[in-house]
Amino acid sequence: MTSAASPGMLGRMCRRLARPWLLGALLLGGCTSGTETGNPSFGAALSYTGYSSQPDAIGVRQPGSRATVDNAWFDLEQVTVAQRGACGIDGDEVFEIPALGLGDHAAGNHNSTVFEGRPGAFCEVELPLARVTESGAPVALEGHALLLEGTLADGTAFSIVSDATPTVVLSAAAGGFELDAASPDALVAFDFASWLGDIDFDGAQRKNGELVISVAENSELLAAFDARLASGIALYRDRDADGVLDAKPELLARAR
Repeated sequence: MTSAASPGMLGRMCRRLARPWLLGALLLGGCTSGTETGNPSFGAALSYTGYSSQPDAIGVRQPGSRATVDNAWFDLEQVTVAQRGACGIDGDEVFEIPALGLGDHAAGNHNSTVFEGRPGAFCEVELPLARVTESGAPVALEGHALLLEGTLADGTAFSIVSDATPTVVLSAAAGGFELDAASPDALVAFDFASWLGDIDFDGAQRKNGELVISVAENSELLAAFDARLASGIALYRDRDADGVLDAKPELLARAR
């Protein structure tokens, strides 16, 4: 007996078929299913990546003059995309994107989730960070929300362990940002240079040749790091759906 494909399954199939001419009439119908308001939905992907806006100073898996980020582990919850907000859109459309979960966002992997989007202009994206409870996390991350590890320019290993679990609100400029079937994919980017640029590594206390920034050690530096979390996160258009920030990125929303 053949089971009917769910809208989510159809969306994933439509996104992943490499040759559009293979789509049959049934799949085409599933890819353009309507929403409650009658607008056709579309298959899309939201990717996540860590990068450095100042790679000469803060490198990502490549040496920087101040520090190199090797790993950036954190857990991401379900994302909400909404027309509400201060960008001037008169609408109440809201849809949700499944949680990505735990990942290392400095590893160069293409971390993404597929979702069924709704066309239109949107004002806000809500991105919650969560305390890690699932198995498979690095030991140093267990019970915490974020673990960032790397090496300073002088060879000192450093780590930052944070318990911050904010819901980061990314807001669009006036008029909002557009999502539609022609440009469906987006990218959440975490800028490690923004997070680490003002951290006083030189003034930090070290133990056994290592530098730990946590609630228990160098807590004042942890407070400064946590205060910069939101400012280092933004949403961009992912034009080529490769999960990498474009050379000339199109900004959709950021913390304001």
